[in-house]
Amino acid sequence: MAMQNVIAYSINNWLQDNPGIFRFLHLLGWGVHHPVISLILLVFIIAILGSIIKAIIRLIETASWSIMQIPLKMLLAVLQLSWLSITKVSSLIVYSINQPAKADNLPTLEATDFPIIAADKQKRLGEISQRLTELNQEQEELLQEVNVLLATQQAKGKFL
Repeated sequence: MAMQNVIAYSINNWLQDNPGIFRFLHLLGWGVHHPVISLILLVFIIAILGSIIKAIIRLIETASWSIMQIPLKMLLAVLQLSWLSITKVSSLIVYSINQPAKADNLPTLEATDFPIIAADKQKRLGEISQRLTELNQEQEELLQEVNVLLATQQAKGKFL
């Protein structure tokens, strides 16, 4: 009898020190005395845990797909950027090839050429007017190219 008292006293002290275990044992005793309700609760708990596990698996799957797509998206972005650069450079090369040669050797007027200046003024004004017309035309072409590039950029979903 003394041994039972010692064991009961030590278990009682241990349960008082660990109230969570005491509540669990109390709940377990209640479940033994009410088996139908315990079975229903157990089914609900299993269903909820199954749903939580499925949600965690779905989250991991979605995250892994996203992580796997990052290198492919980066490669696609680099390819699109390089293609855009190549097309710009090639269009500039074609444009520079198709441009007429510019007059880099314009006559310089010296002090001795003063009587010729009046006749050269009209010629020089004509050259300047022609050059301004060419520059205006080049500016219009570049603005059209910018508009086309911006339109394609907006159609692709604002890539850059």
